[in-house]
Formats: sequence, structure tokens, C-alpha cells
Amino acid sequence: FLGAHASLSDCLLEMKSWLSFINFIKLNGDKTELLLVGTTTTLAKLGSFSLIIDDSIVTRSQRVKSLGVILDTTLHFEAHINNITWSAYFHLRSTNRLCPLLHRTVLLFLYML
Repeated sequence: FLGAHASLSDCLLEMKSWLSFINFIKLNGDKTELLLVGTTTTLAKLGSFSLIIDDSIVTRSQRVKSLGVILDTTLHFEAHINNITWSAYFHLRSTNRLCPLLHRTVLLFLYML
């Protein structure tokens, strides 16, 4: 476990130097999230896990959002599916409220999409 932690810290330091010297991008420790993926029993054995980047302590998250996809520690995508379902239902209800106000040709156009 300690070897993996040290290896991950070394990898982050290398990424930080590559980003800053070659691409002029700064790795922001305050906005960095840490997601460990595995089975529930494997993750329970780890306990608390954190990394330090630029005097910022990055603790383990249960869920992270990357490029619009919500990932969780077991990759079940339940939170992402719930979010997409809620968003679709919200937009359907909003569209339904507009139906009495829209012209028939506009409704047919929306239906064809």
C-alpha cells in the first residue's frame, strides 16, 4: 500500500512538471479530485487515502464529474443515470408546459427532432 502511494505521488509530481514546463499549465491542488476505483471490499481495506499537491491535501472522493459524466468508486454509474433521467424529465415537463402556447408547425418540428 505504501509503495503504491509513493508511486502515485511520484507520478503526480512528474505530471505537474510536464504540465508546467512544456505546456505552461498549472496543476491546481485545490480543484484536483481523487477517485479510487475498485470493489467495495477492496476500497474498505484502504481506509483514508489522501495526496498532497502544492500544500493542498487532496482527499478521496466518492463521486467525481469529468466531461459531464459522473463516476463513482465502483463504476456503477447510478448517480450519472439518475442525473440524466432527472434532466430529461425536467426538459420534457418544460416542453409539455409550452405546448398550449406554441403553434402547431413548431410542435411538429419539435416532434420530428
